[in-house]
Amino acid sequence: MPRTDWYKKDVVLQWEKMSLSFAVAQDLFSSHAVDAGSRLLLRSIEPNAFPERGVALDFGCGYGVLGLAWKARMPGWDVRLIDRDALAVEFTAWNAERLGFATGSGVSWSVGLGPGEPPPAGFDLVLWNVPGKAGEAVLKRLAEDIVDGLGQHGMAALVVVNPLAAALREGFAARTDLDILHDQRFSDHTVLHVKRRVDRRSPGDRPGPFEQGVFDRDPRVFETAAGAYTIRPVVGLPEYESLAFDNLVIVSALEALTDRPEAVMIAGCGQGHVPVAMHLLHGVTSFTLLDRDLLALNASKRALADLGVEENQVWLVPGVEIDPVEPGSPPFDSVVVRLEDQLSAAVTQSWVEGMERLSRANRLTVIVGGRSTSVSRWLTAVARRRNWKMRSRLKRHGASAAVLRVGGPG
Repeated sequence: MPRTDWYKKDVVLQWEKMSLSFAVAQDLFSSHAVDAGSRLLLRSIEPNAFPERGVALDFGCGYGVLGLAWKARMPGWDVRLIDRDALAVEFTAWNAERLGFATGSGVSWSVGLGPGEPPPAGFDLVLWNVPGKAGEAVLKRLAEDIVDGLGQHGMAALVVVNPLAAALREGFAARTDLDILHDQRFSDHTVLHVKRRVDRRSPGDRPGPFEQGVFDRDPRVFETAAGAYTIRPVVGLPEYESLAFDNLVIVSALEALTDRPEAVMIAGCGQGHVPVAMHLLHGVTSFTLLDRDLLALNASKRALADLGVEENQVWLVPGVEIDPVEPGSPPFDSVVVRLEDQLSAAVTQSWVEGMERLSRANRLTVIVGGRSTSVSRWLTAVARRRNWKMRSRLKRHGASAAVLRVGGPG
């Protein structure tokens, strides 16, 4: 578990005469304190109005504030927590353990893009701190899935930034199976409570939001050193119109590789540009894709599938650990890592050690790219370690990519 490597501090929530402490990571939303929207949403709910038992969903759970607070106040409830960010789910799991919710206590967490399959009778409560950056169209579609997952008399409690409140309100008001019970505007946020008043409309075998095209942008043609290709970008990830300099430099480094890779792990795959470049430049058809964002993983896998790469040759690993070897996953001879700008020394060290574990059986070619300062920090970290050998380095417009070897002879 990568929790301590990413840990920043504890934040405290005061609610219903409880004081709950949550561990947070620097890269997670509201890492300085519990955000105002979450506090407004919790204060708008009267737990005594609910039965002693039920099933709640914390959608977009972050590090678990809403769902775990509800579980602490309503111990008889089962609570599911879902987020598309694997790092957030890791901290949710850690916070659940810290608060005493061990396995079997009725708390579960998972990485997901939508609310998932509801229980047979539907959710009794859905808590959603609506992410403003997702955009109106995406949020309206996700809201449909959320209310469709409610059981009869189930309630969805949402907090949303004011500019997006009208779109959600109008969508709920247009439905004959819903009642808006609470609608309160604050300086920056609006809190909505929506209740299901008729039998739950079964969504049947409705596909997930990615398969529905909820996040899709229009297809675009991209030109890089790997050639021209078309992908379908998604909302919520950068590089939907052009590649950033660090990815352009990574692609140039891939073009210059002298040893042809056959199976590759790519960490930080984004919209899929680097996996596509690996396929176009070197004919790679076996991929292990690692990213903390499940949306990035799905987008990258689709980009490869659109080029003819078989889906069963692309393994998706939502997470931040660099050596996520699982039973049945394929070996790989090369690793491409896109370094984040503010990657801590502890995480860098963990990733370097992970690479060394992966290279114990076979030597790996490692391509690291990002801002030049990030790549320099990586090179400093490996310079003092055995079995690392620098092969080449490119620099351009403040971005950089380095090709190294680790493990094995030579």
